[in-house]
Amino acid sequence: MSPALPKFHETFIPILRVLASGGVLHYNELRQQVRDQCYAHLPAELLSIKTQSGDLLILNRIGWGKAYLKRAGFVEQPQRALVKITDKGRSALEKGELTLEQLKQEPEYLQSQLDTIRRKASPPENPLEGASPQDLIDQGVATIEGEVK
Repeated sequence: MSPALPKFHETFIPILRVLASGGVLHYNELRQQVRDQCYAHLPAELLSIKTQSGDLLILNRIGWGKAYLKRAGFVEQPQRALVKITDKGRSALEKGELTLEQLKQEPEYLQSQLDTIRRKASPPENPLEGASPQDLIDQGVATIEGEVK
């Protein structure tokens, strides 16, 4: 069987392992260290696959793994773009296993899902009555940028 890139949820333990030994890391440094320490054995052809937006697929998947770990409280961001492991993350690392199914049962993850649903379901705060065409354009651009982020 030929090697394959890990799925995003298969990066959970490697991310926690790197954070446990590295303290607080910048998001990009974390992604690179996980790739270099845990997936350097994969063929260069796999590691060079890019997403449609141009990001390396392996780094993208590690990034999604970090995002899910953050939602469930296994890692935290003390400042923008900085990541560190939590006590809960250290505990999961000691167990040596964390599946996507286990993560989705965590209270913090469930709460983040509820918060997302509530945000999407809430009516717009401020209708744009009397707005100029430029105001409408600016609002549209801001909405699109927010959704992309």
